Amino acid sequence: MKDYEDEILIRLVLFQKDFSEALRYFEKSKELEDDFVRDALLKAGIISYCRPFLKNTGINKEVKRFHLPSKFVPKDYQWLHEMFLNYRGNFIGHSNFKTMKPNIGAIEDTPKGGMVPIRYTSISFDHWFERDAEFPEEPPLINLACVFIRELSQKIPESITNEEVFKSEK
Repeated sequence: MKDYEDEILIRLVLFQKDFSEALRYFEKSKELEDDFVRDALLKAGIISYCRPFLKNTGINKEVKRFHLPSKFVPKDYQWLHEMFLNYRGNFIGHSNFKTMKPNIGAIEDTPKGGMVPIRYTSISFDHWFERDAEFPEEPPLINLACVFIRELSQKIPESITNEEVFKSEK
């Protein structure tokens, strides 16, 4: 990378790509019925969404750890943004015991012998449907996520000139 401005521009383009990728994963997950593939797409979408908000190491020292700050996210969507970061950090990117709450069940007999089941909280497409059932007056979460990411994606070009939003941490 030649200079600071080049790297910032490239990072902003990559942020745009990450949002576009997340949106494609979420949209495709709505079309499928295969739980395994649908859950994989959902998790890939969350990872892609979170990437711009996580601290990255830049090549030039001035942009080291350059990322989008949470204030970039509109207040109406802060809860969804925080949920994505929580899912990525505690369920998808890492196995956080406090969040997953694993517990070992009693030994169960199976045709192949005894088995000790471990139950834990995980993130899946069905988990989102459970949340939707809790809040039936709200739009389905997957649809809301798509609207939210589309809106954020459109803010990137405006933000290139907004130094207040995009200050690197030195």
